Amino acid sequence: QVTSSAGVGVEGALLDFQVIQGDASFPEIENFEFQGQVWKEVEDGYLFYSSYIVDDENASNGQYVTYNSWSTPETSLRYKRIIEVPFYVPENGSFDVYFRAYSLDKDHSKIYVGVDSQDSVFVEDNQYNSWVWKKALTTSLTAGSHTVNFIAYHAPWYFDKIVVQRAGMAAPSGTGSTGPDFPNVTDEFGYASTS
Repeated sequence: QVTSSAGVGVEGALLDFQVIQGDASFPEIENFEFQGQVWKEVEDGYLFYSSYIVDDENASNGQYVTYNSWSTPETSLRYKRIIEVPFYVPENGSFDVYFRAYSLDKDHSKIYVGVDSQDSVFVEDNQYNSWVWKKALTTSLTAGSHTVNFIAYHAPWYFDKIVVQRAGMAAPSGTGSTGPDFPNVTDEFGYASTS
């Protein structure tokens, strides 16, 4: 188990299992077959500034994340990272990044999305007032841990889920899927295991 200094389980920590003495194999890791997609709920990410979680039965896990910049001047949050969603990919490759979101205003429907410290891209929602999957970008990733960053421009947006998938796969639909549970990455309680 991986825990924080407060004793809380840390999700998404990448572990490297090693045998110090004797012989062993790690079949869960060695035989793991990646299907090309990593799904993450946005509410499981890190929230900054005025971001907060809202319960909604139409969201994929019953919750989404939004933020409020209208209580202060609009520019106060512009170009600031408001949400960071960590994810792990087990292989090098070219990946498409999609997110499921809802914007309320056709005249205020822009957001920036980026991966790690790469330049972010400008995404606009032309289908406001409904949940839609938006393709943010295609990027090259190395095997390991990464983050999808949502950077404020307009509000309000509702963010539900992301999927990072091998480039060229079919676009997601509905509320998407879940997983996978990587045997070498900690779960929401901070546990990872193999036998």
